[in-house]
Amino acid sequence: MQPIVPEPLRPAYDVFGFAPGIRTENDLVISGMIGADANLAIPEALDEEVRAAFGAIGLVLEEAGARFSNVISLRSFHVSDTLQNDANVFLKVKGEFMDEPHCAWTMAGVSSLLIPAARVEIEAVARLG
Repeated sequence: MQPIVPEPLRPAYDVFGFAPGIRTENDLVISGMIGADANLAIPEALDEEVRAAFGAIGLVLEEAGARFSNVISLRSFHVSDTLQNDANVFLKVKGEFMDEPHCAWTMAGVSSLLIPAARVEIEAVARLG
């Protein structure tokens, strides 16, 4: 196992004690990413928050020499009273980062995330060459 820690995500590794990604022989497992900036501020607009979370996933993929086309599985966790509406926003933003063939995806509603203002957390698994 090899931790994958892009420099912009180093505070998460140092403060929270988790690797943004772990590379195994064939896979890259990406920890749940929220759409926060370096100061853990969450954007007001949901689409911006989702875009920032996908951006963090992109940093881990890039550090491991992979791309979004390598992603085989996503799991997204949503704090929401309107999960169906959030799904529409999520799918629109996901389409900015990922194309066909579509990966496996699980979307779950949850009561809270570690950062209280966060509404979305996304984890992923990518198959490496």
